[in-house]
Amino acid sequence: WGTDIFNTYNPTENNARFSYYTWNVTPDLRVDGVDRSYTSSAWPGFINSAASNDAPLEIRLSGSFDEVSRTGTCSIILNPDSRVNGNYKLHLVLVEDDLYFMGSNGYPDHESVMRDMIPNANGTSVSLMPDVPYTQSFNFSVPALLTVENCRLIAFVQAPDRSVLNAAKVELPDIIVRNVPRLAIVENNMQILEDDGDDKLNPGESATFTITIENDCLWLGGEDVLGTLSTTSPYVTISANQANYHQIAACESVTNTSEPY
Repeated sequence: WGTDIFNTYNPTENNARFSYYTWNVTPDLRVDGVDRSYTSSAWPGFINSAASNDAPLEIRLSGSFDEVSRTGTCSIILNPDSRVNGNYKLHLVLVEDDLYFMGSNGYPDHESVMRDMIPNANGTSVSLMPDVPYTQSFNFSVPALLTVENCRLIAFVQAPDRSVLNAAKVELPDIIVRNVPRLAIVENNMQILEDDGDDKLNPGESATFTITIENDCLWLGGEDVLGTLSTTSPYVTISANQANYHQIAACESVTNTSEPY
């Protein structure tokens, strides 16, 4: 809290949840939304006790995420049992793990850091009835500052008395839509023509340039892959600026050896 970098990243929603729970000490523990203790030695008992209880609500998450546009959709299905009846708030939260920051308490490693509440900190009002499924979808985006591999979405349903009925999560990498190839340059090689012996491309000399492109194993194969070489230097002339890589299957790499730049 205060001026730490995680609080200042999203102060509006951090402050909204802080006010919602009326915290006045840290550290403090809330289990299923209920205030338990600021004595950390008592926390395992509260957590284990809550984990042994049967939740009155099942939550299922699915969705899709486009790693290029960094946007996605999350679909949530709520299956309440006979104990659930009334008005609640459905919250969807984007969190990030494996973050390093040396806090004032000397603790440097941080997990499950709230980055965004979707659509906002107020949540979405839902009316639930016993044994009647409820479905809701949300659009979301992931800022470039965040590491996709360390992010996940968490959904939870909260009652007016702040108690949490249940929660569920989905890892962001698990819902990435891989319907396109994911290509990366893994190697390049320059062969100087008529080298004067210093193994450097000097003014007046020419060279051929080959680039090896690899396709990620979990993505689709690339077809009709065409590479284009360019430069911003006015002192370099590219006489052959395109190379055809044809097909690059998943987990394979191709070098433009027969058609160098």
